[in-house]
Amino acid sequence: MKALVGFGLVVLLLAVVEIQLFAIVTDAVGAVGTVLLIVATGAGGVAVLRRLGRAAFRQLRAGMSGIPQPPPDLLESGFVLMGGLLLISPGFFSDFIGALFLLPAARRWLVRHLLPRLTRWQWHVQMRRRARWARDAGEMDDTPPPPEPPLPRRPDGRKPDIIEGKYRRRD
Repeated sequence: MKALVGFGLVVLLLAVVEIQLFAIVTDAVGAVGTVLLIVATGAGGVAVLRRLGRAAFRQLRAGMSGIPQPPPDLLESGFVLMGGLLLISPGFFSDFIGALFLLPAARRWLVRHLLPRLTRWQWHVQMRRRARWARDAGEMDDTPPPPEPPLPRRPDGRKPDIIEGKYRRRD
């Protein structure tokens, strides 16, 4: 429930920011200029998606088959698609974020800073889910063990060798 409320607040905040920016731009360039800017950025977004989006979508679809953690180049392809979609959507703040997603340096920075957080977040979500399933099945008490951070990957990108199995901790 907290996540839903937080998401709603973020959407509301973004709507307020977009409306404020519309008002500021309309005061600066007039109503016709504002409409022309919105149409131009939308056309630019369509052009970006036509040029870069197909290849990025193909790369995403081919690379995401069975991979638990996406490699950096797949995340960059996802940012290209999101950038094109944000340029199509009306609004100056979303256009700014979409344009940032299309810059290679910004994409590399986002991937470098986002990938470790995404990995930790994915690990914690999986551990909470497993603990809930085990608790519901009666295999575990109400206090799950604290989750451990994910193991580092090998230089070639593969996971380290792990033998899966069930265990019960007895102190």
